[in-house]
Amino acid sequence: MMIHDKKVFARFTGGEIFMEQGRLLFSLLNAFSNSGYQIKLYDNFGDRQLDKYGQLIHTLRGLELTATDIDPGEKEGTIYLYDKKDRFMAKGRWLKRIQVRFDLFSSFWLSSPIIMPFPMHPLQTETPPEQLEAYRHCERKLRVFFSGDTDHYGRNWIRYPKPKLARLTIVNAVKENLGARLVVINDAEDLNRLGISGYTNKCVITGSSKIRTEFREWLDTLAKADFFLSPPGIVMPMCHNIIEAMAVGTIPITNYPEWFDPHLE
Repeated sequence: MMIHDKKVFARFTGGEIFMEQGRLLFSLLNAFSNSGYQIKLYDNFGDRQLDKYGQLIHTLRGLELTATDIDPGEKEGTIYLYDKKDRFMAKGRWLKRIQVRFDLFSSFWLSSPIIMPFPMHPLQTETPPEQLEAYRHCERKLRVFFSGDTDHYGRNWIRYPKPKLARLTIVNAVKENLGARLVVINDAEDLNRLGISGYTNKCVITGSSKIRTEFREWLDTLAKADFFLSPPGIVMPMCHNIIEAMAVGTIPITNYPEWFDPHLE
């Protein structure tokens, strides 16, 4: 099949795909867009359901919204994406039918689904490959770096394959035990100053979840570190920043290596 013949028809009638401020929908369709597919998305949702990251689907190459179901004659060469089964839509000779689910607590390791890799944040996905390659070879300024939310991260529900220490527990342990090897950043300017100074052979963490690095500067900041501290989330361990760290050549320090395929070592 030629690239321009690669076609997807996506029709979602449930609410799961619109969760996480629309980043699930965007990430799924972005994977097909980047692979050269022409995507027809059944428009049965309002703008309020898309939320701020879901709205980014309008920027995807090859995506078209449609208010009608696909012509039966087009099914044979088209991949059908759906969340809830529909007997009428299932009829016909689709190239492939793929049911999409977002169920963190499913016993997926007991069956054989295709697990979609966790992606970079929607606002980082347009970073050109050559820019990521440049980041991997840039000069490193920090030994270990951590920046991220810690509010409400005092516990988690993660039990697979075993319970994990919570993010706040890990960050507090670092603060309490590193002593002089720790640098706590209390504003963005402090971080910028570190970035233009000599090599800092210490663990650098932000002192508050309210200290934010702008999205346009995030990958550049990550790329300045040898290692990135990657503690887990609340409901699931995976977070965009561990993927972004590896994308720029920064090694993650994490307690959930078995969630990756292949497992991190």
